[in-house]
Amino acid sequence: MRRLLELDVAIHDVQVDAILCARGGYGSTRLLPGIDQSAIKSANKLIVGFSDITALHALWARAGVRSIHGPMVAALGNASEAIRQQLINTLEQPDAKKSWQLESLNSKHGTSSGILMGG
Repeated sequence: MRRLLELDVAIHDVQVDAILCARGGYGSTRLLPGIDQSAIKSANKLIVGFSDITALHALWARAGVRSIHGPMVAALGNASEAIRQQLINTLEQPDAKKSWQLESLNSKHGTSSGILMGG
């Protein structure tokens, strides 16, 4: 109940620009029924995290709001300076176009394009 209340306060607080999850969100799926999807849409705030936080990413996507499948606060201390700077740049410039050079994990060659969504 406490996590749901804290998340609700962050969603509604006009001084909060983004919600950075501190650590893994075990049990995040239990929060879903108590989160007001219309509040997410009207607040239009990024949420950052991974692992069980993916349940919240799905809710944000359903509301039509962007989210970042990325490092949580607890992991930033062990992250490289490049990773930390990428996160800061993404948060400070949310409309800037992002691109990545990915290496194939298989022997197929070619190009692809599309919307990248964490999960």
